[in-house]
Amino acid sequence: MTKLTKHRPREALDADAFVEAVQAVLDYLWEDEQRHHSEQDSADQPHIFHSLQVIREWLSDLRAEARQVEATEPSTPAAQTASTVKNEDGVGASRKITLHEGDCGTYTIEAEDGRTMLIQTDWDYPGVASIFGWRPCPCGETDGTVDCPHRTASEMIAEAGEFLNDHIGDTAEDPGYFEE
Repeated sequence: MTKLTKHRPREALDADAFVEAVQAVLDYLWEDEQRHHSEQDSADQPHIFHSLQVIREWLSDLRAEARQVEATEPSTPAAQTASTVKNEDGVGASRKITLHEGDCGTYTIEAEDGRTMLIQTDWDYPGVASIFGWRPCPCGETDGTVDCPHRTASEMIAEAGEFLNDHIGDTAEDPGYFEE
């Protein structure tokens, strides 16, 4: 679940904090409103869940754009990711992360130096599973957290969770979870 933070004055709110707050509201409402929507007699009736889907897609697009910008920024020593370290010969070597099963249906990712990160919401499953080789849909129109023309987000999130269960102990390149 997205962490909840205390209210901050408007002048202290930056774009990242705003996106985090929107994500927290979305996470809080998603399951109940999805259930209410599915219980409706007609899928054509207006329902707040449709707006939640738009917001979720917008957040997904925003994150994809941010990743694209990061990928196209010029590579300078200061801009290199922390997932690349120098080996004893001074040559760049990638850092690895390992997937572990956590308590109560959670997962952890462990860096080579022993630092860990808790993965506790199903919303995070598609992103983490993608690092370990899972693909949400061949169409490439989703990251697994929003519907695409072929699959629902719920299907993909559930499949990503199953993928993670099947890949406990696998290692992958650290995409920057443990940047220093």
